[in-house]
Amino acid sequence: MLKRWMMVAGALLLCAAPQAVMAAAGSVVTLTLGSQSPRGDFGDVAKSGSMAGLSAGYRVTRWLEAGANYDYFGSSGMHNGDAINIPVDPGTARPVTVTLAENWTVTNLGLFARAFVFERGRFAPYLRAGAGTYSIRYSQDVTTASAGTTLGGIEQANKAGVNAGAGLRYRILGGTSLGLEALYHRIYARDTRVDLWTTGVTLEFGSPSSRPAGAAAVPAPAAGSAGAAGDVIGRGSQWMSVRAGYAKVSGDAAPSGLMGGGFGYRRFVLDKWSVGGFAQYELLGRLGTAEEIAVPLTLEVVRHSRWGAAVYPYAGIGAGAFYHKRYRTGADESGFAPGRYLTCGMNVPVRKQGLIGLDVRMATVDQLDANPVFSGPASGRAKIDDLLVGLKGPSGPDMPLLFSETESKSRTLWSVKLDYSITY
Repeated sequence: MLKRWMMVAGALLLCAAPQAVMAAAGSVVTLTLGSQSPRGDFGDVAKSGSMAGLSAGYRVTRWLEAGANYDYFGSSGMHNGDAINIPVDPGTARPVTVTLAENWTVTNLGLFARAFVFERGRFAPYLRAGAGTYSIRYSQDVTTASAGTTLGGIEQANKAGVNAGAGLRYRILGGTSLGLEALYHRIYARDTRVDLWTTGVTLEFGSPSSRPAGAAAVPAPAAGSAGAAGDVIGRGSQWMSVRAGYAKVSGDAAPSGLMGGGFGYRRFVLDKWSVGGFAQYELLGRLGTAEEIAVPLTLEVVRHSRWGAAVYPYAGIGAGAFYHKRYRTGADESGFAPGRYLTCGMNVPVRKQGLIGLDVRMATVDQLDANPVFSGPASGRAKIDDLLVGLKGPSGPDMPLLFSETESKSRTLWSVKLDYSITY
């Protein structure tokens, strides 16, 4: 799953974004490489490690830039390489001594804004703030063992978080810039703090400062005018959408998929690039009177194209809050969890200022605990929040740190819906 998200995000931001950079003087693509240092309680279980980030933004005004980013942070655990005596292996029922391989990874998919202050010549200091969905992944494996063992496992959870910091950019040639950036990340776990400091070197392409001094800015297309990208996917175009169709959640014991619907709004901030928000209601399953319901409230960034005269495919990424409810099951529960998703689809015009199409989404959210009607994983499974507390300090050298639950800790929500949009 992690590799899939990295490939998709990289393809969207690195391959498609340069086209937008060429089309708009105010757009910029940034690559960041550096290091990350866990802080707070997270610093008790994870060591310092590396980070990489990719972002695409747009200079909204002379002093403000906004965009979307994808970041990856990796580090080993504090007990990585430790030799641990396991009195009874749960799989073989025999004692075993193992050498532990323990790793933490955190990925962030979110939105950000940069405010440039005291910009002078080639130097551009700035303040940055953002928010998004952080996926925390903890893995344990065995590098060596004195006997056969089945120990090992992976735990993963999605959490909401924010970040803030500052940076300095220096324009070296045309629209290419080098810089330094430092950010502090706060991830909202349930019982503990997950904090990170990240510092990195930035390489930017397509900075708005690449326009020669005194050169006139490229005027924005007039409302309703036809540009190179066409009316409906040109900069300034807006869509109001309603949709309805099929929705399902993955899993061996998941309920049969049923139906869902929703509405949303998109605005094209660049030719072929839109930012939008959607609210949807999805009935994931029903057994007797019991129901499982999801309500995604999300933001997304989408790249649109045009095939021929009147076919408009698109693909993008998004994140947001997923409200979940189990109703009339005997163990009812409800609450919000952050999630992230991929979206793709296609639209065709059916009337003046009207498009009809098909939207496909794949979202990942945290797996739920066991329920008498709609089954989930074992209620006693390990959880990221509990691991962050329990792993901070073993009580003795013989304390087993490994767990043998290798089931999926997240689940996938699928939806395929017909979409009708009014453009203006």
